[in-house]
Amino acid sequence: MSILTLVSKRGNLLNTLHGSLIYIMRAEATDLSYMYGATISFQNAYAEMEFNMKVHGKMDRKAYFHYIVNPEPKEQIDLDEFYLAGIQLAELLAHFYGFYQVVMAIHFDKATYHMHFIACSIDWQTGERLDMNKSRLYELRAVVSNILQQHGISKIRERT
Repeated sequence: MSILTLVSKRGNLLNTLHGSLIYIMRAEATDLSYMYGATISFQNAYAEMEFNMKVHGKMDRKAYFHYIVNPEPKEQIDLDEFYLAGIQLAELLAHFYGFYQVVMAIHFDKATYHMHFIACSIDWQTGERLDMNKSRLYELRAVVSNILQQHGISKIRERT
């Protein structure tokens, strides 16, 4: 079964956003053809996310969410199908209870492909911060699981 992880790096504040974007887009882990930006240009993601936060006066507290999708290690995954699933997941995150900027990158630096998503926590239309409470996390996990299965990838493992 696949695993969906929500990463927290010192509160995911603006001061760690740049480093997290660099990490997911680094050349030794991915390739430009396997990156995607939903409602954002991934080539200029930091500046666009920072601008969104400045415009809405939300420079303090949580700036972004970092999600990782790890398929089952033994799974044979078609990279192009995995990329299509990643695009669909990025669009899901970009429109999950609002309008958010999301960058997705597939990594090849481990035995199994995996996806990283950085999603700005500020709705670019309303300026409201996304409240990712427990019920929304469960809802997100179920939808992510469904999308993965549509692309022939194992569903998200249930927490025990």
